[in-house]
Amino acid sequence: MRQIIVIGAGASGLTASIAAAEHGASVTVLEAMDRPARKLLLTGSGRCNLTNLRQAAGCYRGAGEDFTSAVLGQFSVADTLAFFRGLGLLTYDRDGYVYPVTGQAVSVLDVLLMELQRRKIKLKCREKVTMIQKAGQRFFVQTDSWRYEADAVILCAGSMAAPQTGSDGSGYALAEKCGHALVPPLEALVPLKVSEPFVRQLSGLRMQALIALQCGAKDADPAKKRMYTERGELQWTDYGISG
Repeated sequence: MRQIIVIGAGASGLTASIAAAEHGASVTVLEAMDRPARKLLLTGSGRCNLTNLRQAAGCYRGAGEDFTSAVLGQFSVADTLAFFRGLGLLTYDRDGYVYPVTGQAVSVLDVLLMELQRRKIKLKCREKVTMIQKAGQRFFVQTDSWRYEADAVILCAGSMAAPQTGSDGSGYALAEKCGHALVPPLEALVPLKVSEPFVRQLSGLRMQALIALQCGAKDADPAKKRMYTERGELQWTDYGISG
């Protein structure tokens, strides 16, 4: 039986561990934080927007659409819905955004953890990985307290988007030390502070809107300074616009 180490117990790490166990592997998940999937519990304002029915390569930013299309082709929206339905999670869609029917992100985490237990996948928290080494055909994963051995390692450490949840960018260093090349990460989802005081009266309001990015002097021709437009859901906060 192949021994698999999964680094990171977020949404991707838990899903990868279930997939590996489905193929007959013995799986151990190592999580640096005191509990799994802390970032997952924050998604969708705590309701967990777990997928979107309208997915296309053009919805993603990157160097080219070929890579995005290849990834989406390996695990489609239909595959995602079937995966969670197989775990017993009921979902609904609101304008194409898919949520658990409970409206609570913890429901998504609960079914993932129940599947880990059913498949006898080991989950070890407070185990921050400091080094990955390969010797022959074996991998050795070092934490502050233990040295693990495996046939393969799946790195799901997350980005640096939310350090308080464990996504602190440490996975990038692990990947580089294993010989992987990295594309410099850039912020993809950020809030915008608005100076006008009226935004406080709109805090918490969601609406469909057409957003335009305009650059240049205020008295310039609007048609000339408009750089980008996009239509979608906008959420107001007491400081401006949420990401």
